[in-house]
Amino acid sequence: MGGGKETPRQKMIGLMYLVLMAMLAMNVSKEIINAFVTLNNKLESSIEQTENANNTLLSEFGQALQSLKAQGAPPSEVKRVEMHKNTNDSIVEFTRKICNDIVKRNILLLVSAVDPSTTFEEIEGIDMAVIGDDAAAKDKAKKLAEKVTSLGLIMDDGHGHEGHAEGHEDPYENPLFHIDDAGYIHIKDLGGRSKKDDYDTPTRILAGPDFEHIAPEGQHFMDNIKDYRNRLCGLIADHPSDTMENGTVYQYKFDTALFSNPEFLISESDRQTFKNEVDSTLAQMVADNKIDPEDKDVIGEIYVRMTIPEKVMNHGLPYPWIFGQF
Repeated sequence: MGGGKETPRQKMIGLMYLVLMAMLAMNVSKEIINAFVTLNNKLESSIEQTENANNTLLSEFGQALQSLKAQGAPPSEVKRVEMHKNTNDSIVEFTRKICNDIVKRNILLLVSAVDPSTTFEEIEGIDMAVIGDDAAAKDKAKKLAEKVTSLGLIMDDGHGHEGHAEGHEDPYENPLFHIDDAGYIHIKDLGGRSKKDDYDTPTRILAGPDFEHIAPEGQHFMDNIKDYRNRLCGLIADHPSDTMENGTVYQYKFDTALFSNPEFLISESDRQTFKNEVDSTLAQMVADNKIDPEDKDVIGEIYVRMTIPEKVMNHGLPYPWIFGQF
């Protein structure tokens, strides 16, 4: 761990890919509940793998720092490992937020199918009821739990929620969601969901009334995906270079303004063209000493995989991307 800087950074990228797989599962069908059962299973698996990977990585960082200090390593080496640990902490926080954002929007769709007046504001920030001493968040989580319970949209099968510690009392007990001690929000088993044939709610909330007017929640969802992509690329790219032979130290920094979103990513040709454009831009950034050459391929793969197109095709007609998903 105390060796080359790429090893810890490569490991941190693995955390993002776990979440990315769950995000890609948002390309769901109109069968809202069956789709969410599949998505929720993928997301639960991703959250578990992410937490396990992070615990392992935190342990490795701790051991590396202890070893370096015990060996009397130069302060610059200790500082470098501490920098990677801080980067990992930031990635973990971004990951938790994007996971929770997906889950919260699932909760919004499920509750809105029964009560169309439900707003995202009723759900936003409920994770802070557990990981922060936030009285407003605690009150919001309690009210949401009471609302979910009163609506009766989930039939309790009497089996409870797997993952609860025995004897652990959940102050926000309800049949739909649970917030764990790490601040991750989980949707419980949807097998008892009462409105499995609601096709209109996803389009109404996340798509919008027509192609010219994307719903605010849908726009926010797309913006979050792009923001997560850009921040992650920045966390990897933004660091000082090694000292060059002439004594120069470059301050690498990822510049999102150099990239543009593709109109379509339908055919293999579309995808390859976009990848080539990204690779070309990154190569120029390397030439201009804006990013580390050793970071180029990792940044490129993240950027390509996490970019959503402006439009999709449906029955020969171009639709905004969000309408193609919901």
